[in-house]
Amino acid sequence: MIQFDKRLPVYEQIIDYVKKQIVSGEWELGRELPSRREFASQLQVNPNTVQRAFREMEEMGLISTGNNVMSRVTDNPQLIGQLKQEMLQEAIQIFADSIYPLHVSNEEVMEQLEQAMKRREESSMLEVKHLHKRFGNKAVLNGISFTAERGEITVLIGVNGIGKTTIMNMIMGLIPIQKGEVSIDGQVIKGDRSKKLAYICDQIVVNKGETIFEAMAFYENFLSELE
Repeated sequence: MIQFDKRLPVYEQIIDYVKKQIVSGEWELGRELPSRREFASQLQVNPNTVQRAFREMEEMGLISTGNNVMSRVTDNPQLIGQLKQEMLQEAIQIFADSIYPLHVSNEEVMEQLEQAMKRREESSMLEVKHLHKRFGNKAVLNGISFTAERGEITVLIGVNGIGKTTIMNMIMGLIPIQKGEVSIDGQVIKGDRSKKLAYICDQIVVNKGETIFEAMAFYENFLSELE
């Protein structure tokens, strides 16, 4: 749900996440929110951290909480419109500060920005192109290609040993791509994928003789390598 940045306060990242969900329309106005404890469980954070985030969002007017009722997203469209403008201005300022040292003209910036927005709109959410993979003399994947579009569910179906897990591992960067490429939102991904992808295993394997805490420590260290 949220890829937390260890350098920033967690409660602030929760607030930013909720803002984006509301402004993007993913969370409609007046939507009922999970309880603080349930939200904390979903995010795997301390309930007190969620409580602080909710309290600050109530002060901002983003959410409201009545007596003995669940918190809800504000139903004030003017407030959401103002929030959207503030987030837009902040994003533009960060963008402007980052490209200022390049000394490019406004015309060139606008042209590049329009092209980037067009690519984003026209590109598939996930695109796999001509993936090849061999294990020794055995060819597991031989030029596999497919796309996964926004708002759709894409399913990989096949008999055991046909390469479904290999495809997922290559998308996640867990095993190297020998030939081909994987793109997200029109951008070929290389190296760190943690900001763009999430992977949920269908089962968690605990090695024989390993305690629960040892297994949790292993997966925590394993996942940190993907960040």
